[in-house]
Amino acid sequence: MQVNVNIKNIGNGFANTLVVHTGANSGGLAFNNVIAVGESIDLFFMVDEDELKEGLHFGIQYIDSMRNEYIQEYDMKKEYSSIKIECGYPGFLEQF
Repeated sequence: MQVNVNIKNIGNGFANTLVVHTGANSGGLAFNNVIAVGESIDLFFMVDEDELKEGLHFGIQYIDSMRNEYIQEYDMKKEYSSIKIECGYPGFLEQF
């Protein structure tokens, strides 16, 4: 099943997306997109529909304009014909 994701930068500076971690492979799916303040991008990745019924966890790792690296994690679950998504607060990883 294709999962479409729209990522919007609601921060005070640009964000440079690095990796979408879906568990599909050990390193994640690499994207290199600079997202300006208030702008958004569309991404997609493929998942097994059975995994979505059980619940799927994924994260988006990015660097902000101050060169801080973060990961923001999400949980998705398909319930009947709708998909529920819960989003965590970005977790700080390191500063370059």
